[in-house]
Amino acid sequence: LGRFGYEVISVKGVAEALDVLDNDPEIVALFTDLRMPQSTGVDLIRQVRAKNRDVLVFVVTGYSQDPQLVANAAPLKIDSI
Repeated sequence: LGRFGYEVISVKGVAEALDVLDNDPEIVALFTDLRMPQSTGVDLIRQVRAKNRDVLVFVVTGYSQDPQLVANAAPLKIDSI
C-alpha cells in the first residue's frame, strides 16, 4: 500500500491499534489478523465498531478455516476476509 501512496501504520496489538485509531481520524482502513497476541482481530473490530469508527475492515488470516473465528467475525461488517 505504501507504494501506492498510502501511509501504512503497523502496530503490535489491539491496544496500540485502538490508540492509533483514537488519535488519527484520517485513518480510513484497518487490516487485521483474526489471531493476535493478547486478543483477537474480532475483539479489535468489535471495539472499533462500538466507537462508531467508519473504517473499511479487511481481515488477512491463515485461520479462515477456523469456523468459530469466522462465525464470530461474520456480524461485524467486515469488508473482506
